[in-house]
Amino acid sequence: MIFTQLAADSFQRANENPLSDGGNWSVLGGPFNANLEILNDECVSDSASEAGFAFYTGISWPNDQYAEIKIASYGGNSDFGIRLRSTGQPSSPGFTSGGYGFIVSVNNGLVVFKDPNVAPYLQAPGTFPVTVTVGDVFRAAVVGSTLFFLKNGTLLASWSDSTIASGLLGIQVFGGGSITGCAVVNFAGGSVRYCTVSGNAGLAGATVSYSGPTSGSTTADGSGNYSLSLPDGTYTITPTSPPGRTFAPTSQVVTVGSADITGVNFAFYPSVRFTFRERQTQGSATVPTYDVIDSSSKCVGQVFFDPIIVTQWSFNLSENQPFIAADGSDAASIQNFASALPTPNVPIVQPAGTPSTRFSFRPVQRRAGQPILQYQVIDGLSPASPNYKNFSLPGYVPASPTASGSVVGEVIWDGTAGLNGRWTFLQTAASLQISSPADVACITTFAASLPLISPNEIQL
Repeated sequence: MIFTQLAADSFQRANENPLSDGGNWSVLGGPFNANLEILNDECVSDSASEAGFAFYTGISWPNDQYAEIKIASYGGNSDFGIRLRSTGQPSSPGFTSGGYGFIVSVNNGLVVFKDPNVAPYLQAPGTFPVTVTVGDVFRAAVVGSTLFFLKNGTLLASWSDSTIASGLLGIQVFGGGSITGCAVVNFAGGSVRYCTVSGNAGLAGATVSYSGPTSGSTTADGSGNYSLSLPDGTYTITPTSPPGRTFAPTSQVVTVGSADITGVNFAFYPSVRFTFRERQTQGSATVPTYDVIDSSSKCVGQVFFDPIIVTQWSFNLSENQPFIAADGSDAASIQNFASALPTPNVPIVQPAGTPSTRFSFRPVQRRAGQPILQYQVIDGLSPASPNYKNFSLPGYVPASPTASGSVVGEVIWDGTAGLNGRWTFLQTAASLQISSPADVACITTFAASLPLISPNEIQL
């Protein structure tokens, strides 16, 4: 949520009874005529046995509003409270004054109610204990029909109620037997709204859905632009794909907090032959892999992110797939999809120093008569497997194709990367983190030693 302060009072001034601040405050005597006052730079009730109330009437408050106070002292049988959308007038005997009330007390914890009918409570007495320490900042807020209560910026709970639409902000203090038993400082109040998540869906009129703490959808405008207003939390944003069409990426995860989020964009492709389906993680839980599905529902390969050699999205051809020209429209559709994907938030380590001798490289013959398009990357020094051995130097194919080791990835020819293609790295061991510049250099040095493959020989 985004909070915009419109008024504040630190209470740091000469003693003042009743609380006024030049007329900004209207003091509401409690049912026993107690007032709020300033005593030694703190706001307290002027009665040791009664709660004092005050409402900030110096400005007109928006309907979506918040108020906060900082605790200067607290204990015994004391309590303090915040009022939202209040009438500023008592509606029934006792401690009510219209609007929504958030009261924290030693005996009852957090109590939330609405006037004119205190019962049923939104949060009943004794059901929500709250620990209070001097210096804590408590904030109450209401947006639309949802109420929030926060402690030191952390949401404690929320409630839904649409009974009261507008009103004043107010505070109350009760010392519980001592005037200074409870005191507050640093009042602030203002407007509040949900953060927005916006971007372009890539298609006019597309349905953009969100799921998380709440769920729903919106429709993109005629230019594909959309905007969502969301409470705090982590959400998955997903454009709906019409039949025979695809979006890249298929979804994005955003965390909504204290600022608007822009640029959550998607690209839309009329798929001639391929559709793209997110299916698993590759190497890291934060990196998705996309299956490339042809019109006969067969998976012909995967689009994956290579953080080692090219640090870009790349394509891995599944074995035993038919030949397709690398410079044709089908390869172009894969290129377009991959180019629209955002760069994932994964560590990228640049090669440096003398290449290590950690990895060996085993050729894989996919099809008789074809060039080698794949090399297994074998970790011969895995501490978990003391019998593994380093049986080659970087840049050399091991002499023994049957030598054992832990396969941590593959160096693969990506024939979709333009007419010249490129060698890429696909990590296959999800638990491995290749973080050493020398280990990265081992892989990149080997890949650089391999010949480029003629595009006419690329299977896709």
